[in-house]
Amino acid sequence: MIGQSSKPAAWRQQGIVIILSILALLTATSCALHEGDIFILPGGYRGTVIVAFDQADGLPEVRQASKRVFKIPATGVLRTKDRGITDALGSDEFYFDMPTGRRSIRYEHNLPAKDKKEVVVGGFSTGKVFLNGNSIEYVQFFVGNSDEIQLASDSMDHSLGLINILDPADPK
Repeated sequence: MIGQSSKPAAWRQQGIVIILSILALLTATSCALHEGDIFILPGGYRGTVIVAFDQADGLPEVRQASKRVFKIPATGVLRTKDRGITDALGSDEFYFDMPTGRRSIRYEHNLPAKDKKEVVVGGFSTGKVFLNGNSIEYVQFFVGNSDEIQLASDSMDHSLGLINILDPADPK
């Protein structure tokens, strides 16, 4: 009897290992399929950037090869018809659109940056707010030196601030 009761337990353990392996493979594959996004900001822009997805009044999707391109307006808020949110920050690219061409902006994972005066991208996050019965998915990040990013991040009330920014009835 002891051998019989341990056999189903062994099958369960093998089944759990197989299921976990499949889930790990699916997770790795879905992350690998995301090629990253390109964010183009006005030259010298500093402040909060928000990209709101699945907006009826939004701009159509733009692609450069396999990457989505988001050209951020001077307001820092872009509404797009694109339905997806990116979760794979590591492959995203950030640029200033300068008269002489695009200038790369470094993403800083660990603020404050070593050079506290360098303008970087920081505080990248994704989320969802509810407005007038609708769910709005968004990407948000900050552009500036370490002190400016910290100040912008501290002053942003994520629920009320985003609703005020994304409210289509708001004349901003």
